[in-house]
Amino acid sequence: MELRHLRYFVAVAEEGSLTVAAEKRLHTAQPSLSRQIRDLEQEIGVPLLKRSVHGVELTAAGRVFLDHARLALTQAEAGAEAARRAAAPSKQVFAMGFTTGQEAEWLSRATSLLRDELATIEIRVSSDHSVTLADELTHGRLDVAFLRAEKLPDLEFRVVAKEPLLAILPSDHKLAQRKTFDPRDLAGETYIGISKVPRVLRSVISDYFERCGISIVPTYEIDNYAMAISLVASTRGVALLPAALLTGVASCAILALQTEGFRRAEAVIAALIGVIVVAFALEAVMASPSWPRIARGLVPGFAGPMSVVLAAGILGATVMPHVIYLHSARTQHRILGSDERARRRIFGFELADVGVAMGAAGAINMCMLIIVAAILHTHGL
Repeated sequence: MELRHLRYFVAVAEEGSLTVAAEKRLHTAQPSLSRQIRDLEQEIGVPLLKRSVHGVELTAAGRVFLDHARLALTQAEAGAEAARRAAAPSKQVFAMGFTTGQEAEWLSRATSLLRDELATIEIRVSSDHSVTLADELTHGRLDVAFLRAEKLPDLEFRVVAKEPLLAILPSDHKLAQRKTFDPRDLAGETYIGISKVPRVLRSVISDYFERCGISIVPTYEIDNYAMAISLVASTRGVALLPAALLTGVASCAILALQTEGFRRAEAVIAALIGVIVVAFALEAVMASPSWPRIARGLVPGFAGPMSVVLAAGILGATVMPHVIYLHSARTQHRILGSDERARRRIFGFELADVGVAMGAAGAINMCMLIIVAAILHTHGL
């Protein structure tokens, strides 16, 4: 039994036709394919396929054998790929780290500086708090990191950008009517501070208050920007955060539209998602990928164990935000049906909403994969 026998059998089983499998998948003559299948059945000792008016169908033995044939082919391909990697010259690894939220700003610039080296090095990217990135640098697990500077004896810092602090507060807050305000005005307000986890940012803000001659005890402490935005909205508090949070401010502005009805806010969100989908689609086209290979890739299949891990990660990243939203307080009283019939109708609309949202998210994820694959392939990676 040879691997080609397994490939031929899997192709016929999936196509349900000897003719289609021979012409469209295997590019061989049907008599030759039939002979290979007979040789396989003779070696195994049982019939695997049976002819019918619809083409060919798997026997009970064939259905069992199909799973094992697919597994054997997958393992053979994974083994061949592992052998090729082992035989290929090892690439030098260049590890970069980014403060969470700063990847979009600096990753493209960093890789553009390394474009002449991309074919000979392997780039690894991670994101975390500045404290964690500094520790990774100290222990040699990162080569360079974009993070907030702090005095550490074993690290050298170079300033590449300065980021102002912004006050984040409800749009109808008394301080929001001013273009600027004295930090002493924060006394007596519900202040949302930074926890000890992002200690560098906490130190920056504490030093700022100290220079202003004020002492403010946080009512709440957070370690991520999303939590800060949520607390500002729910407690009507005030937070001082880096200007990179402007995207969060935009999110708050969209949420504020719900005071005039949820339909306007959802229309704005839908329009923004539409812009994102179109932008990613244009980027995918401009990357000039191989469209026939992409079309073949739309057929479900796995090229090895790591492809299963990648698919699970993409699926989780696509589904999880929608699951969180559907179970959040924002959806609980959105529209209430007066009777069972109305509730069933609302549920039907929600299913359609989820379908559209998941479709858009899936399209964006596919475009991202196409763009990255095309760019890496261009650089021989």
